[in-house]
Amino acid sequence: MQPLRVLGLGLPKTGTTTLALMMQRLHYNRLEYDGAAVLEVAEGRVADALARTGRYEFVRDMPWCLLWEAYLARYPDARFVQTLRSNERDWLNSLRRHYASPLNYGYEPPTKENVARWLGGDLVRLLGATDRIDAYRKHRRLVEDFFRDKPGRLLTVCWEEGDGWRELCGFLGFRTVRNPVPHENTARIPPRQRPKVFCIGLTGSGVNTVSRCLAVLGYSQLRFDVEYLVDMAVGRVAETLAELAPYEALVGLPWALVYRDLATHFPDARFILTRAATPELWDERNAADSALWSTYPETPGVGAGIDTLAERARLRTASTLGLYREHQEAVQRFFADQPGKLLTLCWDEGDGWEKLCGFLGEPVPDQPLPHDLDYPW
Repeated sequence: MQPLRVLGLGLPKTGTTTLALMMQRLHYNRLEYDGAAVLEVAEGRVADALARTGRYEFVRDMPWCLLWEAYLARYPDARFVQTLRSNERDWLNSLRRHYASPLNYGYEPPTKENVARWLGGDLVRLLGATDRIDAYRKHRRLVEDFFRDKPGRLLTVCWEEGDGWRELCGFLGFRTVRNPVPHENTARIPPRQRPKVFCIGLTGSGVNTVSRCLAVLGYSQLRFDVEYLVDMAVGRVAETLAELAPYEALVGLPWALVYRDLATHFPDARFILTRAATPELWDERNAADSALWSTYPETPGVGAGIDTLAERARLRTASTLGLYREHQEAVQRFFADQPGKLLTLCWDEGDGWEKLCGFLGEPVPDQPLPHDLDYPW
């Protein structure tokens, strides 16, 4: 019997890996995340993206979890499985940990094509949401509304609440598998006993290279996070800091603007301040980075949030170049009487693995410093 085509409608970190392992046990061949298809969907070429699914009986992850209507039109007998988490905040934190883990870290420079692909997979923008939890809710509501008058087409499961083989096999017409549900958590961060590291340079000063170095050294890291940015901007700094324990490193914004709070909350942490050879060179790189993103709508709350945190950090200059200078001086003053807490790095002036690893107490890797020639900073 030819198995029914199945689309996994769950968003990443809702239990989709468990679903994929179960479908594999049922002998479905599968197509998962496809970056080229994400870009095609972002460019409006949904039919081209769906053409990639032809020889696969089961698809899941991006962009497929957003294409239920087009998938059903192409495969009228298809079935759909929506995976959910029992708690929305747990889902968001799981998503963060997934991308923070060095096991899942893969640096890609922000070229025009990569930016388009990233934004093509940005759930907040695609679903017209205010943040990722709002996107999660909207996605669930849109799916349920679409399948409301299509009985027998949609199965909704939550592994945390006890759903398993019985529900899935019954839905697909298989005899119930007797084995345990094959849970797999790809968001685990391997525990390490070493001080936390916070890179508090501004965008354009070398933070991307620090991030790539920390990935090579096996640090789990959290970079830009819009929900935490907005939370801290409206005063929920303590609540945000309380959730940062799983991460070994924080890099760039918004963390660069709350270094005082981080130093108080994590007294054993070490800090890295990156700088360009000259303020003017930083300004040039920052302008190039801003231009890359300028053709895309700003995520709600980001600009105002950065302004609020900058003011809270006592950075009151009106120009970006002035803000860079003030930030460099303020960080140096804050750590002046705390020897061993702050490392200043300038890749332009030849700093490299030896200086970074000496500060962190890590062995020097036997590989070149991971600059990217097109976007090294």
